[in-house]
Amino acid sequence: MSSAGNAIEVDGVASITIQDAIANQGTTLGQHDDMLHNLALSNTALFNHLQHPLPVQEPYVPVPERYSGDFGSCQAFLTQPYSYATDRARIAYLVSLLSGDTRDWGTAVWQQQSALCHLYFAFVDEMKKIFDHPLAWDDPLDKL
Repeated sequence: MSSAGNAIEVDGVASITIQDAIANQGTTLGQHDDMLHNLALSNTALFNHLQHPLPVQEPYVPVPERYSGDFGSCQAFLTQPYSYATDRARIAYLVSLLSGDTRDWGTAVWQQQSALCHLYFAFVDEMKKIFDHPLAWDDPLDKL
């Protein structure tokens, strides 16, 4: 290795000056800095996009027959709202399909905004207790 004129020679191969080597490293470092800056911008944009996701659109579900409290048909009716994303959406959909005494009950529960309006399974369990009693001689209206 010789150091004449700040040149570096390795095993007889062409030499470069120290200033050239530093300049090359500076150029490479600048390119890396630009890439890192662009990655940070992309990461920030992605993070911001994930912080504000698009609202989930509820799927279209064909409207089933209204339920009026007929004995034995409660379970089939209650399977309809499972395609909705939230419990409150399921309950609101279910209440909109009630008729007669079941509508009166569901509307009263919804207007009170009781704890039943926040958990679909709690709402369904209460509805089954009142309107899907296995003993046909029990009058569901007595439980209101």
